Amino acid sequence: MKNSITAILVDDEPLARKLLKEYLQDFPEVKIIGECKNGTQAVKAINEDKPGVVFLDIRMPGMDGFEVLENLNYMPRIIFSTAYGDYALKAFERNAVDYLLKPYDRKRFSQAMQKVLNRTVKMENEIDRIVQVLQQSKEQRSFPGRIFIRKGKRIISVEVEIFSGLKLKVIIHNCIRIAVPFFVT
Repeated sequence: MKNSITAILVDDEPLARKLLKEYLQDFPEVKIIGECKNGTQAVKAINEDKPGVVFLDIRMPGMDGFEVLENLNYMPRIIFSTAYGDYALKAFERNAVDYLLKPYDRKRFSQAMQKVLNRTVKMENEIDRIVQVLQQSKEQRSFPGRIFIRKGKRIISVEVEIFSGLKLKVIIHNCIRIAVPFFVT
């Protein structure tokens, strides 16, 4: 599937994870690659598997959802899924895509998923624009060593490297990696 996105579900309640799986069946472009029942498992799975989106409960035994975020080396899109409305402001301060307050219905879940999918398309379009601008350059020396793009309210550093004059490699830190074939004339 071309525009697929991977997901990890993090909730200490098995019924909550089951509901997430049920609602995600409406989105065939989303592939669940992991389920975690506590924060420690979540940190390990997210850092290793680098999912596109994480559905994250806040109050869990041991490590809460915010502590999970503090321990990540990789930052996916986050949708908080919790029974506690008190943490919404803090969640959005941590760049959450959405905040699902339990119990939520399929329609509300779908709205949250549309935000994730729209951000994915925006990021892909932004990367395409960057590559297009870089490909317009005819001389190898005219490539900048680093460019910056906006991701929500954050600015992301992008390294540009040329390999043997034949390939252009763009690495977007904490986001995705792409390699684009490019021939210098």
